[in-house]
Amino acid sequence: MEEIKELHECLLNIAIEIDKICKENDIHYTLMGGSLIGAIRHKGFIPWDDDMDIGMVYADYIKFINILKSLNHPWLTFDIPGNKEYEEQFMKVYDSRTTLKECKSNRIKGVFVDVFPILPIANKMSTAKRRYYYDTVLKMVRYNKTNNSKSSKSKMLVYKLLGLFHSANGLNKKIQKRRRKLSEKNYQFMNDPDGSIKGIVPKEYFSEYIYHEFEDTKLMIIKNYDPYLTHIFGDYMELPPKEKRVPGHFEILDLNHSYMDYNQVKQERS
Repeated sequence: MEEIKELHECLLNIAIEIDKICKENDIHYTLMGGSLIGAIRHKGFIPWDDDMDIGMVYADYIKFINILKSLNHPWLTFDIPGNKEYEEQFMKVYDSRTTLKECKSNRIKGVFVDVFPILPIANKMSTAKRRYYYDTVLKMVRYNKTNNSKSSKSKMLVYKLLGLFHSANGLNKKIQKRRRKLSEKNYQFMNDPDGSIKGIVPKEYFSEYIYHEFEDTKLMIIKNYDPYLTHIFGDYMELPPKEKRVPGHFEILDLNHSYMDYNQVKQERS
């Protein structure tokens, strides 16, 4: 558990830097998923959680990306869709002074905070679900270009077959073009397209933001966190079974050495 506590400190440092940038540039964000549950249920990290999730409505998401591109931060680095060998369709912000390898990924980078775009998706739930599933198929086809997902063998086969007709770059462009078009709409439902289908919720959930206690600081969350979390998780204040209270996101973790050095040594040895 000591390693998890040190990881939490590193994740919190990244989140504090993100919060600082957002404050200075009038950008709203919200903790999401387990990070939002942690804020409400534990006033900080879920003790066994080993990642951190943030969401931004699309306009703020793009604004945040553009600011980071020009910021030249001393230790924050990032990946966005379209970067070579980056398979995800959302942003990751890293602490470049550290090294981490996720279980599901072939990349070795730093400890990271995920930053997800939140998009308008439809006025009808049936349309929203159809668009969500289509985006998911495109996303998984792209993901399997560089990584093997944990999907069933039949789904994996479909993703690989569809991938024969599309390049990784072409899929990136297609997915991001669809998301940009959706961002221009004023639909009644919004969602994080990289999350669960249960995350399709009324747009009002993302209309107001507040600061909430998180460890020894305060971070931003949506004001309507209760209906949002209840919709996705049910009774989010109830602890999961003991067997599920385990970390599971990383294979390699080094909080004292930069992934840049690690990758350089790896290249020299290969």
